[in-house]
Amino acid sequence: MESNKRIVALINAALISSDIAGTIVTPDRQADILTTPKQRLFIRDLIARGKTQSNTIYYVKQKGFTNNANTVAENNAKPYSTIEFEEATVPVRAIAHMFKASKQILDDFSQLASLIDMEATLCHEIR
Repeated sequence: MESNKRIVALINAALISSDIAGTIVTPDRQADILTTPKQRLFIRDLIARGKTQSNTIYYVKQKGFTNNANTVAENNAKPYSTIEFEEATVPVRAIAHMFKASKQILDDFSQLASLIDMEATLCHEIR
């Protein structure tokens, strides 16, 4: 038996879903909630946020940077770049907001509760 031969079968009367009466083909109901696009991510989104029990945060931030990178011939002095840091402080502040939703709808529609949690978290992050 040769396996490289092609077989052609003509179909004159194919059964398609629009030919079937009633609802034998179930409509596809998507359970997802379509939401608006979110803000793009930044480097700070990659840094874990922490908790504090203080009313002030002390941290170190970059104050300045001079980039002297350049091509240099072999055995010649390499240029130095500079970077400066300084200590900074910021007061701890509360960022809050609420959504109206009954306990029953949140219990019955758990995806809505997840969406509200996601939106609330995003609002805090971009604030």
